[in-house]
Amino acid sequence: MNKPKKRIVIFGGGSGTRPLLEGLSRQDGLEISVIVAMADDGGSTGRLRRDLGIPPVGDIRSCLLSLAPGSDFKNALMHRFSDGDLTGHNAGNILLTALAQSGDLETGIDELAHMLNVTAQVIPVTLDDMVIVMNHGDQRTVGEDLISETNLDKPRKLTLQKSAQANKKAIEAIEKADLIILSAGSLYESLISHFLVDGIKKAVSSSSLPLIYNCNITNKPGHTDGYTVQDFVHEIESYLGKPLDAVTYHNKSIPEEMNPKKREQVIVSSRESGHTAYLGGDLLSNTRVEQQGHDAIKRANLIHDPEALVNLILSYEAGDRS
Repeated sequence: MNKPKKRIVIFGGGSGTRPLLEGLSRQDGLEISVIVAMADDGGSTGRLRRDLGIPPVGDIRSCLLSLAPGSDFKNALMHRFSDGDLTGHNAGNILLTALAQSGDLETGIDELAHMLNVTAQVIPVTLDDMVIVMNHGDQRTVGEDLISETNLDKPRKLTLQKSAQANKKAIEAIEKADLIILSAGSLYESLISHFLVDGIKKAVSSSSLPLIYNCNITNKPGHTDGYTVQDFVHEIESYLGKPLDAVTYHNKSIPEEMNPKKREQVIVSSRESGHTAYLGGDLLSNTRVEQQGHDAIKRANLIHDPEALVNLILSYEAGDRS
């Protein structure tokens, strides 16, 4: 009798999610569902959203490409235009937009997944028009792109401009899962925004599934300056209303030559960790991601090593608590 596949749900969507999906896609015996943040309004995605009134497609496209095996077609969809009216647009965003306009977003996702030979599910967290709002200090900043570029004062509270209902497929994936992973990436925009969607927080917090967070390697200037791994954990728990079971983090020094911008590394403090297991490892990839020309979004260039990250997560989930 064949062993049933382990069902894993990932929350994320931005560039921080890519290494995790690449690593998981190389493993046998997994059924992967990615629940994607839907607040993006910057860069190519934001232009398409404003001009055509479609949901944000960029993070969905990124997840599909991260899960896809290598091919010339995959490479073509990673192309970013540098001339004419299409300057700054991503080819994959254009194709997914066309597919969505010829039917609907979820049908378009399924069709593009089929073209890319992706068997995993990529699920928008909501199908409603979603706009995030950050109340910080005495200021109010509206929209993911502006929030991402703003130095955030304290105290901070992320909300939605208007309520959004959870995609039924997202709730179903959570209910069927064996493990939930919260991906690295922009803390508020790419991760915490999920838990503001009606039904998501309840589905996750009421579950008894193992809940693992993959912490960022470096802090984001203006957003998480000085944050330790514990600070990330506590901020996520304050929105989720449930303790995390484990958190993975990079516990080796970052070589100077790989960090010319001298980004501040996220470290573990000496404070009491409580319920959460802290899983340190050498998780930094030797590959740096270079900023593409004509890409309006600033991308993190230090990323996790897909194999090391997934091995650490799966060994913990399998019961290795050493």
